[in-house]
Amino acid sequence: MITTKNDISEASRKIGLTDSQAENLWQALQEIHTAKPKSNLLAAFLYFGALIAFLSMTWFYIANLGNSYTLLISSTYAIIFFGTGSYLWRINKLRVPGGVLHSLGIIMVPLIVYSLQHVMLWWPSPSLNDYSGFYRWISGDWVMMEICTLAVACFVLYFVRFPFITSLIYFVISFISMDAINLFSDPMKYNWFYYCIAALSIGILLNILAFVLSRKDQKDFSFWSYLFGTFMFWSGLTGLDIQTERGYFIYFLINLAFVLLSNFFHRKIFMFFGSLGIVCYVSHLAYIFSDSVFFSYALGAMGFVIIMLAAFLMRPRKVTQMN
Repeated sequence: MITTKNDISEASRKIGLTDSQAENLWQALQEIHTAKPKSNLLAAFLYFGALIAFLSMTWFYIANLGNSYTLLISSTYAIIFFGTGSYLWRINKLRVPGGVLHSLGIIMVPLIVYSLQHVMLWWPSPSLNDYSGFYRWISGDWVMMEICTLAVACFVLYFVRFPFITSLIYFVISFISMDAINLFSDPMKYNWFYYCIAALSIGILLNILAFVLSRKDQKDFSFWSYLFGTFMFWSGLTGLDIQTERGYFIYFLINLAFVLLSNFFHRKIFMFFGSLGIVCYVSHLAYIFSDSVFFSYALGAMGFVIIMLAAFLMRPRKVTQMN
């Protein structure tokens, strides 16, 4: 909603404010809006710097050093990140830079555990996995690294209430769910169905957690729960091997429910994934009825109905005053 100066003046008169008070209110709003782009730009720079550091120490990490050197380097990085982050968080009260540095410290934990396992000869043998495959391949060898990372992340979150840290926790939980299946099952078998069921289950639990957090007015924390929960649930649902038209129609209904829930929970993430799922279903129908000209007309009519429904929901509501 865009607010103009005339809107502020009219609203001020309705609630009994003087012209000078309305002018002061307008100036205060101007200062707030002027400060927002600057703070958002600085936050973007912080996260961009964190992304570069993350990439340099994960996917692009040069692992041809010895494991003892890798352990020393990764531990040094973690100490620097946690130490500097604690200083900025507690002493300078710089929450975002301090929280981002704590997040980078957590990201170093898998590499520390991986290097320590090799130095102490605790790494599973035989194993062809090296650290470069941690973010790409599913393997039971990663479970110990993930458990340690999850424990450290929860410990840090207890003292540093930075919402982004919860995204790392959910990220690790999703990895554990897949790698644990690989660890306790036959790696040679096709376990995709179990991966999808695990993703669906975690997605439901994270969405329930997000709803509880939002009811407790923890919106910053509920955002990441909704994001990861919806992504996990939709990924598991879409990944299922659906072979019947009834199954595809149920898939469509679930995604349609996502779209409707987005208006109820005021979460655009539901709208995004629900719409994406509906597009997938329509693409499936288009493949089946590719030779039917009536399908094109029906699809156009459905799009028109959806637009009109959205317009109906967006209409301004009249408030009836009771005397």
